[in-house]
Amino acid sequence: MCGRFSFQPSPEMLKSLAPDKQGLFETGDIIVPNMDILFYRQSGTDVAKWGFKPNWVEEDFKATTHNARSETIHQKATFRDQWEQGNRCFIPANYFFEWQHGSGLGFTVHPTQSDFLYFAGLWQENQHGLRITILTKASGDHVRHIHRRMPIMLKRDVLPRWLKGSHLDAINLIGAANDENLEIRDYNPPKKEKPQAQASFF
Repeated sequence: MCGRFSFQPSPEMLKSLAPDKQGLFETGDIIVPNMDILFYRQSGTDVAKWGFKPNWVEEDFKATTHNARSETIHQKATFRDQWEQGNRCFIPANYFFEWQHGSGLGFTVHPTQSDFLYFAGLWQENQHGLRITILTKASGDHVRHIHRRMPIMLKRDVLPRWLKGSHLDAINLIGAANDENLEIRDYNPPKKEKPQAQASFF
């Protein structure tokens, strides 16, 4: 839950992923909250700011909620309506960053069987524009030694069910998401880049 991920598709893939969105979203080694990012919802590919901003806060309110605990999205006012309305989405990433609690050691987490991870998310649209948040759950055995929480990572073959399925489908997919088929690598950023007291991205 470091608040950062990488999205570095090839130029050819960019054209196939979002031919009508070129130049509207961020790509690169480090994507952080409040950047414009590419995401997929039931209606197709779109671009949104990363981080929910509820409709009851003022426009100049700086804090955003870039993660949502999957266990409580049906209860929390910030996420409840989007969950109930089926505003589900997913966000592609090449890998994400994480800092180990206590030690401050940095890691990157990569897929081993594909080029991309697919984070489960929710989207909202209000006076603050189109925004997304990434869902999290308790980490599995592979990631737990780094952090107690992790993003919900969906397998590619279940993405249509996540977007278009019932609430029961979505709940089952959240339950089935795990941290298998991941490779964890050491990450040593320059000191000025290392976050201070970083709560987690996922």
